[in-house]
Amino acid sequence: MVPEVLLALLGVPGEVITLVPATSDGGRERFRVSPDLPFLEPPERASLDRLVSLGYAFRCLERFVAREDEAGTTAATAPSDGTHFAFNTPASGGSLYRRALAAGVSEVLASYECAILRLEQDILRGVTPALPAALESALSGFALVLPALHATLRPVIERPDLKGAPLLHHLHAAALAAGAPQLESALRSLRARCYRAMYQQVLAWTVHGMLVDPHGEFWVVPVEGAGGDGGVHLGDFDEHGTAVSIPRSGTSGWRGYGLEGDPSAEVDEAESDDGGEREWHRGFQVSLEALPPGVELPAAEAVLFAGRAVRVLSRPRGDFTGGSLLPDATQRRATESLRVLAKAEGEGNDGEFDRLAFEGTVEGIRRPVAARLGELVVRDAKLAKHLEALRAYHLLGRGDFFQSFFEECGAVLAAPPRVNTAEADVAGPFAQAALKSSADGDPLAPNFRLAFNSGGEDDGASPSGRRPRGPNVRVPSYDGWDGLELEYAVPWPLGLLLTKDAMRRYNHMFQYLFRLRRATLALDDAWFSLRRKSGSGWTTTPGSFTAGHGVKGGAGAGAGNGVFERCRSVRHEMAFLVNNWFTYLQVDVVEAQYRCMIERVEASEGDFSECQRAHRAFLAALTAQSFLDLPSVSNVVEVIMRLAGNLRAIVKSLPGDGFAGDVSVSEETAMEIEAIGAEFARQSAALYTVLKSNRLANDPKAPFLRTLLLRLNFNGVFFDEAAKTSGGAGTEDKTPGGSLAPSV
Repeated sequence: MVPEVLLALLGVPGEVITLVPATSDGGRERFRVSPDLPFLEPPERASLDRLVSLGYAFRCLERFVAREDEAGTTAATAPSDGTHFAFNTPASGGSLYRRALAAGVSEVLASYECAILRLEQDILRGVTPALPAALESALSGFALVLPALHATLRPVIERPDLKGAPLLHHLHAAALAAGAPQLESALRSLRARCYRAMYQQVLAWTVHGMLVDPHGEFWVVPVEGAGGDGGVHLGDFDEHGTAVSIPRSGTSGWRGYGLEGDPSAEVDEAESDDGGEREWHRGFQVSLEALPPGVELPAAEAVLFAGRAVRVLSRPRGDFTGGSLLPDATQRRATESLRVLAKAEGEGNDGEFDRLAFEGTVEGIRRPVAARLGELVVRDAKLAKHLEALRAYHLLGRGDFFQSFFEECGAVLAAPPRVNTAEADVAGPFAQAALKSSADGDPLAPNFRLAFNSGGEDDGASPSGRRPRGPNVRVPSYDGWDGLELEYAVPWPLGLLLTKDAMRRYNHMFQYLFRLRRATLALDDAWFSLRRKSGSGWTTTPGSFTAGHGVKGGAGAGAGNGVFERCRSVRHEMAFLVNNWFTYLQVDVVEAQYRCMIERVEASEGDFSECQRAHRAFLAALTAQSFLDLPSVSNVVEVIMRLAGNLRAIVKSLPGDGFAGDVSVSEETAMEIEAIGAEFARQSAALYTVLKSNRLANDPKAPFLRTLLLRLNFNGVFFDEAAKTSGGAGTEDKTPGGSLAPSV
């Protein structure tokens, strides 16, 4: 009987110790002493039943180890196309973390097998009596650990998809709830084994830029098109919380930088033209659901940053082609620090994960890589010059260039665009303007080109004529040329900073300023036509006219004189509002925020993260201080700009050419001018109501609003006229100086 008991303790049932199958009423499979042994007393039978429960736990754990070894061997020998590890494509079965766990369980089972062999030798030598109580006493060290370990790992055994972070969370919770020191120590040891697999993934990613994650367990996951500037991915995961990668489309022509990848491997055309954006912003993200216990989001993002930086520096493109830009000493130090951390946790910390030590090691790896990346972007790639070019062209900072462009392209913009030839129609004047202005000789000027987007997300006109610009952004419309956009060929590696989302924001500001500038030019053209048609009494300044001109009985009095006077008055009021609005955007918003950004970039001393934060703050300030995220303001500005275009069209149609007598003006034309003036007065009153609202007074935009109001209402006329139009309400809301509404 003793040999059968010893075999049963090693997971092999027989005639004395039998295997009881699971029952339909919930009874679990187990080992028990055969009921056909009448010579066993009840206490002996109970003792043997407790003893052979060790054998059943050993049997289940041994099968788990064998199954994980087989799954790992199958996954390792599966054919790969070279992009398997780079793009996190889940393999069929297997898990790096489960294999690490199985290796730890195998060590526990090996020590148990040694104990059984020693027990057998002691029984044969007569040192230990062949009694159930003696056998149970000899194996008392495993009586608690082995069955409890089996019970803890039963969910892992029954669910092959429990892996990665969920597996670590399960082991962490089990260790906290263990109670017995022996069991807690064993569970910590097994958890430390799994963390070693994580450290191997961290090392491969942060030191070599390789994503060694064939089973989708690491928190760095490749996600196609995720986030523009963000670094966190919230999905996709299955019902068990396991990360599921999104297959990439069109990656057959791109060799991933994985285990079989080559740092000098060629990339496809889409990636080579994006300035590095796809690799940095749209290649890999942090999966919140895949974070193991003890790894906080800042540390995970630091790991993500280090790996992406290594990939960028190891595969330079464009003007920097010629070998890795990452020093070998940096990689060696990073490797050594991770190995020291893993060794200290496995040997000197009782298997407990040291969060502070991990975060310190990760930061030590990230810092030199970030410094080299910042040096590449800021100094080597001359970031400041490219930011200056964006200010000059996208933000209309190079005034003489755009003045030349409007002169060259005036006739083209006056006519409706032809969709098929719109880009070609403006390309010639754009090139001529560069030759006739300070843009001539600018090395970055060829990187800019005008494009015409006749449809799509950024230019799809709704029935009301409004054009959606994404969430919380609304660029006022002007006419059929609203589809004009300014494109910029971003060189490598500036795509890390000048992403597609950033360039889309630059285009929002370009289109806003471009349309406002066209509205001011339309009002100037209306002034010129009025001056030519109405004869004497005019100054040479488009923004004003003589005080005595147009008075009843004065020079040029006649049937059409009242119409011309009304045109002059409406044009003057419009020009005052539009010109001050445009000046506010260019001087108080663009120039002021640009200087702040450049100062932060210069003070960053090449810190890429700080440069990225400064640039994001600049773009956010442009949107906020331009009130593009307030549809009520954008709606009013849109109507006023269109009224400016309508007024110019009416002025162009007025008769006369330096007349000195009566002029016949149709009643319909006079009514149109009156309607434009009345509508402008209503829109001014609406703008006044929005700007003086208590909601804006308590908004973070209030300081910028005061600057705008100071330009619009420095003499009190704007609020006075708006208050009159709105029925007299609000005239008492002015401050004693008459410059600001008290709510602001």
